[in-house]
Amino acid sequence: MISIQMTASILSYLPAAKLSDIYGRKPFVTATFLLFALFPITLVLMPDASLLPLAFIVSGLREIGEPARKALIVDLAKEKYRGKTIGLYYLIRGATNIPALL
Repeated sequence: MISIQMTASILSYLPAAKLSDIYGRKPFVTATFLLFALFPITLVLMPDASLLPLAFIVSGLREIGEPARKALIVDLAKEKYRGKTIGLYYLIRGATNIPALL
């Protein structure tokens, strides 16, 4: 099932990036949160296991906002400091996830 999820993520990533450049970042970031919420709902409401791949396609599509989220970070950073800003963002993001591992 994870391979289905990753395939959906990969296939949606580049088109989502291009579309977020055209239509704006916010709709795609919003879609990500909606799809994050939709995945467990899809699992709970699944009438039988034969439809399970559909739930994992929904789960893969939640990455539709990842390019837009990254672009928002870059858009907000001053051009001179973009690399440092992105690095700092992922440092903070990674550091806040460390307690979850404990």
